[in-house]
Amino acid sequence: MKIAFPLDNNNGLDSVICGHFGHAPFFGFFEKKVEKYEFKIIENPLKQHQPGQVPQLVHEHDAQVMIVNGIGAKAVEFFENFGIKVESKTEPSLKIP
Repeated sequence: MKIAFPLDNNNGLDSVICGHFGHAPFFGFFEKKVEKYEFKIIENPLKQHQPGQVPQLVHEHDAQVMIVNGIGAKAVEFFENFGIKVESKTEPSLKIP
């Protein structure tokens, strides 16, 4: 399973989840492989975007889940149309306490 996160910075696992996914300067992708975990960060190529383009980008990176701090109902609908489940996380840290 691949999980996507909108990020404020590119500090690996010390990155901070962005408060608004559509304005995130970076996206992180976490995936569990057979015997290891992989985490990569990409720069958001969609600084200016139309509705639905960020969910399309996340879909193109094969994510099945998007974890956000906040999101509107229409954006959730776009993600769901791509088969991507949206989950909320109130802590800005990627690290699990």
